[in-house]
Amino acid sequence: MTIDNLFQKTNERVKNKEGIEYWTKEHSIHIVNDDVFQKFIKEKDDNALKIVQEIKRYFRHKQKKELKISDTSLVVEIYAHIIPDKIADYLPGAIGDIVQGRTEIIDCGEEGHDQDRFLWDKIAEFL
Repeated sequence: MTIDNLFQKTNERVKNKEGIEYWTKEHSIHIVNDDVFQKFIKEKDDNALKIVQEIKRYFRHKQKKELKISDTSLVVEIYAHIIPDKIADYLPGAIGDIVQGRTEIIDCGEEGHDQDRFLWDKIAEFL
């Protein structure tokens, strides 16, 4: 069985067995930050790391190279999107909508392809 058989394809995105949708580009990964994803992350402490490792394997398969982002930096970036998204549920209408609009897709790019990579990498150094 190939890695492609492990995922249900939806256009350019893949959906894994938990229902988490993501896709890759030449220097980045992109994760749909929906209720399915957030529930999975919340279920077990190490699920963020597990999904990071799965997506990096898929990236390696599709892009034929390693993603040059540490696992810890990716986990930091995931939580940096999930937490504001949850806080936005309690913000007044338009403000909450703006926050959620910026957190609905988690775009994780390599250095030079993600303006925030430096920040996530620096935070990861402390963990």
